[in-house]
Amino acid sequence: MTGWKEFVDSIDDSDPMTTAKEHIGLICEVVQGQTWSILELGSHAGISTTAIALAAPESKVISVDLCDTVLEATRVGYWDSAGVTNITPVAGTAEGFLRTCLPGQFDFVFHDAVHGPPAFSEYLACVEIAGILFIHDFEQLPEDMRNAIRAKFRLSKTDADAKGRVLFGGWK
Repeated sequence: MTGWKEFVDSIDDSDPMTTAKEHIGLICEVVQGQTWSILELGSHAGISTTAIALAAPESKVISVDLCDTVLEATRVGYWDSAGVTNITPVAGTAEGFLRTCLPGQFDFVFHDAVHGPPAFSEYLACVEIAGILFIHDFEQLPEDMRNAIRAKFRLSKTDADAKGRVLFGGWK
């Protein structure tokens, strides 16, 4: 098993579906060494999930994805090849999974599933279940929706990658 920093350095983030490695690194810095309940919505190939699991090996990580472009068995194989064992895969929609969650259920949620206005209700649901929420492609929301999300947190930050994709982080 490699460390999360080495893993993040090795990521090929050229695929438009892959979160920028600098953003994955920012997420890993937040979860590093924690023993948390972590949820990732929209894990695609499982690259960021692997990094998160490596950064917080004592945490329980749930990874939800439609498995429409990458099969669940492929994601699980990828995690196995990286030596991570603290990930539970869930095949399904973020919206459907969020309906099963309780307020405050997760210490950390990373939402990278549906983006923009169609995801606004999912983002609000994430606010209810998370102590810390990170949202990828935050720039796809209109400003009033971005402000409504920001208002739910005592502290929030954003960071744009080289492609202009914005990562939002909010802390209650």
